[in-house]
Amino acid sequence: MHDSYGSYGPQPQMGPPAGTPYPPPATGGYQPVGYGSPQQPPYGPAQGPELATWGLRLGAYIIDAIVSVILVYALMFVTTLGATGLSFAIDPTGMDSDTLPPVFFVLLVVAIGLSLFGQFCYFWLPTMRWGKTLGKAAVGIRAVSLATGQPPSAGAAALRYLVFAGMACIPFGGLLDGLWPLWDQPYQQAIHDKAGKTCVIRG
Repeated sequence: MHDSYGSYGPQPQMGPPAGTPYPPPATGGYQPVGYGSPQQPPYGPAQGPELATWGLRLGAYIIDAIVSVILVYALMFVTTLGATGLSFAIDPTGMDSDTLPPVFFVLLVVAIGLSLFGQFCYFWLPTMRWGKTLGKAAVGIRAVSLATGQPPSAGAAALRYLVFAGMACIPFGGLLDGLWPLWDQPYQQAIHDKAGKTCVIRG
């Protein structure tokens, strides 16, 4: 007597045919971790989201530069005014003398620090939340993590901006960082993109 899987019926297939990778490789996406070839982000001319052009990135940068400069000067005005008022409250006689009291310069440094932190937050918070600043939103592009395709993590977004700001402080560093996507392959990354492991795409 034969069971239902005996010689009189088809044998059950217990797995994929010999030589077939398991699980099958994903198309247009990532290979699951631990299976076969290394992960490859789904970005490029022939697959996945379209990479942002250099012109769009330049337009976003110009908008962000204008907005961030206005923000910094506004914060500088408010915080410096606050430092002056606080200095007068602490030492009314010192503000009337020819030499400003030391507390004024301490508070002025604090005011400058707060202004720079405000600029940092302008780039950092929207990038980690949505992948885009006002400039990027205006031209229809966003930054995403190469590993996930989502907005970069808080740490990656912070590192991305700090490298961007640091390059701007080096002679010709900002220019080099801005031009780098023109020849970078395959993801047209700027230097700060490489630091944050991001790329910029349309959308």
